[in-house]
Amino acid sequence: MARFNQNIDVLYAEKNKYTPAESYYRGALPYAAPEERSKLFLNLAKMHLATHRPDSLYIGKARTVSEGSGDPCFPAGLYNILSRIEESRKDYAQGLAYHKDYTRYLPSIRKKLSIPPGEISPTFWT
Repeated sequence: MARFNQNIDVLYAEKNKYTPAESYYRGALPYAAPEERSKLFLNLAKMHLATHRPDSLYIGKARTVSEGSGDPCFPAGLYNILSRIEESRKDYAQGLAYHKDYTRYLPSIRKKLSIPPGEISPTFWT
């Protein structure tokens, strides 16, 4: 059930239909495993940023659920979104600090995904 809702919510979000996407994200939360739940919270934060309603509450929930996961992609995504939230709030100093935290994870992500130096980054990093 959680996987089905996540697939539908991604389709809505890609078409900029955020109200139904948010409904499906929230519908998937009770059925999702902790790792999946953290991704759902992260996606909710991205969606709120895209709709000019930046909300770090979802980041906090995602961080709490994902502690100790060991996957460098997840904290990089958290810091990337936090950086963009602070930039949207015009707190450029904090946005830059979060962006620096985000970039600290990029070498380990490249290594995990076997991306050679100099190759263009996957689009999910932006």
